[in-house]
Amino acid sequence: MRRRQGEPRRSREEQRELDAAGVYPGAAGVRAKGFRRRARERPEDYPRRARPPAKRTAGGAADFHLASYQQAELALTRYVGQLPDNLMARKLLIASQLKLGHSSDAVALLADGLKSAPQDAQMLALAGEVHMQLRDYDKAAGYFEKASQLEPKQAGLRTALATTKLARGDSAGAINELELSAKLDTSSNRAGIILTLTEMRLRHYDKALAAIEGVDKAHPKDPLVHNLKGGVLLGKGDVPKARASFQQAMTLNPAYFPAVANLAQLAIHEKKPAEARALFEGLLKHDKKNIEAMTALANLAANEGKRAETLKWLEKAQEENPNAPGPAIQLALRYIQFGEKQKALTLARKVQVVNPSDTSLLDLLGRTQVANGDHAGALDTYARLVGLAPKSAEAHMRLAGVQMLMKNESSALDTLKKANAMQPDFVQGHVAQAELLVRARKTDEAVAVARALQKARPKDAVGHVLEGDLQMSLKQPALAVAAYERGLALQKSPALTIKVGDALKAAGRETEANARLAKWQKDNPADTMVKVRVAEGMIQARKHQPAIKLLESVLAQEPKNVVALNNLAWLYQQEKDARALATAEAAFNIAGESPAIIDTLGWILIEQGNTARGVQLMEKALAINPNAPELRYHLAVGLAKAGDKARARTELKLALDAKQGFPSIEEARSFYSKL
Repeated sequence: MRRRQGEPRRSREEQRELDAAGVYPGAAGVRAKGFRRRARERPEDYPRRARPPAKRTAGGAADFHLASYQQAELALTRYVGQLPDNLMARKLLIASQLKLGHSSDAVALLADGLKSAPQDAQMLALAGEVHMQLRDYDKAAGYFEKASQLEPKQAGLRTALATTKLARGDSAGAINELELSAKLDTSSNRAGIILTLTEMRLRHYDKALAAIEGVDKAHPKDPLVHNLKGGVLLGKGDVPKARASFQQAMTLNPAYFPAVANLAQLAIHEKKPAEARALFEGLLKHDKKNIEAMTALANLAANEGKRAETLKWLEKAQEENPNAPGPAIQLALRYIQFGEKQKALTLARKVQVVNPSDTSLLDLLGRTQVANGDHAGALDTYARLVGLAPKSAEAHMRLAGVQMLMKNESSALDTLKKANAMQPDFVQGHVAQAELLVRARKTDEAVAVARALQKARPKDAVGHVLEGDLQMSLKQPALAVAAYERGLALQKSPALTIKVGDALKAAGRETEANARLAKWQKDNPADTMVKVRVAEGMIQARKHQPAIKLLESVLAQEPKNVVALNNLAWLYQQEKDARALATAEAAFNIAGESPAIIDTLGWILIEQGNTARGVQLMEKALAINPNAPELRYHLAVGLAKAGDKARARTELKLALDAKQGFPSIEEARSFYSKL
C-alpha cells in the first residue's frame, strides 16, 4: 500500500512485519493472517538475532495471529514505550486491545497515532473500531467516513461504516453503504450477508431475498448463503422453499450445524422431536465430535424431562472434546441444575487444572464452589480471576457477588465501584452497587449511580428503570412514576408499562393506572404480560370471574404460560371449579422446581383430600424456599389433616414467629389457636 501524506515512512523491516501481521484497513480495522506461513517460507525475513524491540514487534505480531492477545498486548506495550513513533507497533497494540475489549486504554494510543498520521486510513479505521466498542457511534462513523474517503475502493471500510449507521438507527444509510460495499468486492460475501440481515430486521423480505440471491450467484457452494436464504424464505412464510434451502446447505456440508439446527427447529415446530433428534444424530455421523450437535441433543432430552439422556450427551461431548471449555461448562451447570453439585465441583476442578489460565473455566470453578457452599474457596477463585482479567467488569462482578454472600458489603461496594469505573455502561454492576448503597442507607448515592448509568446509556431505558425501582423501594412512588415515564419514552415495553401502573397505584392514582394498562392491552392485543398483571390486580380486588376470563384468553394465546396457568388453577380452586387440579398439574409439568408452582398444586391436593402427596410437595417447596411462612402454613394444614398435629403446631409457630407478613396470616393464627 502506498504511503499517504501525513503518514510517516516505514523501514522495509517494519513494513514487512506489518504485512505479516495482516494490518489492513477494513471492517475489523485490523486482522491477522499469514504470520506463521511467512515465517516458515521466508525465515531470512525474521532473523533470530534481531534487535530486542524488533523481536518484540515480531513476537507481538505472532501472538496476535495466534489469538494470544494478552501476550501481544504486553510485548507491544513495552515496544511502543521504547519506540513511540513506530506506527505499525502502535496499530498492532490497539488491535490487541480491541480484541481484549480494552477500548478505553486504546484511546490515548489513538490520539498520538492520529496526531502523527492524520491521513492514515488504517489508524482511522482502528479509531472507528475503538469508538464502536465504546458505543460512541457518532465518532466511530466520523472516523470510518474519513477512512473511506482515503480508501474509497476498500469494501471493508464501507461495511464498517454501515455497522455504525445501523447502530445509530440509520437503516437507509447503512443499506446504501452495504450495497456499495457488495459491488466493490464481489469476492467477499460479508457485505451482502449483512445487507440481507439488515433487510430481514426491517422485515423487507423481498429486498432481503434479492440481496441474498445476488450473493448466491457469486458463492453458489457456500452453505452459509443457502442457510441464510432459508431464513429469508421462512420470514416470507414459504416453509417448503425454506426447508429446501436448509437442505441444500446441508447437502453442501452435512456437518454444517446452523442448517441442521434450522431443519430440526422446523421439525420441533411440527411436533416431530424424533425427526429433530435424527437430524442431529445424522450430523454426528459426519463429525462425531461436534459439540453443538451433542449439546442440541442434550437440550432436546432436557425439554422432554429426560435427565439421564441429557447428561449422557453432555458427558459424551466433554469426553470427545476434553480440552474445549464449552462442554465442561455446560455439563457442570446441568449437574448443578440436577442437584449433583459435588460432581459439578469435581469436574470444574479437573478441567481448570488442565487449563489454569482459561478465565471461563476459572469462573466455572467459582460458580460450582458457590453452589457447594464453599464461599471462601470461591472468594479465592474469583480473586485469581480478577488477577487474570484485571480489566474485566464481569470478573469484578463475580468477586463482588461472593463478597456479598460472605456479608462483606464494604469490600463488595469497592469492587463494584471498580467494575463500573472500568465499564461505565455495565448494567449489572450499577444495579448491584445501587442496591448495596440502599442497604447502607446511602440513598442519594444510590440514585446518583442510577443517573450515571442513564448518562452512560442515553438511549436505553435501563438507567431510568433502576432509578424508578430505587424510588419505589424508598417509598417514593411519585418520583418512581417520573423515572419510569422517562424510560417508557425511550423504550416501549410491557414490563415497563406494568412498573408505571404499579407506581401510579402506589401513588394513589389507581384510576390512571388502570387506564394505562387498559390502553396498552388495546394497542397491543398480542401481548400477554400486561394481561396477566391486570388479572393479578383483579384477584387482589376479589374480582374472580373477570380474572378467570382474562387468564383463559391468555392461555388461548400461550397455552404454556406458566404464570397464567398457576393463577388460573388457584382461581378455579377458589370457585370450586373441577378444572383446578388439572390446571395446577399443567403448570407443575412446566415449572416443577418453582416453589410458587409447587405450593399451588400442593395446596389444591391438600384441600381436595390428597394429603399424602400434598404434604410431600409442600415439603419440597419449603426445602427450596425455607424462608416462606405461607408455605409453612400450608404444610401445617396438610400435616394436621394427615393426623400429625404436633408437627403441624411446630410448623405453624415457625411461620407466625417469622415476623414477616404473608397473605394467609390471619387464617394461620386462627388455625393455630384451634390446634
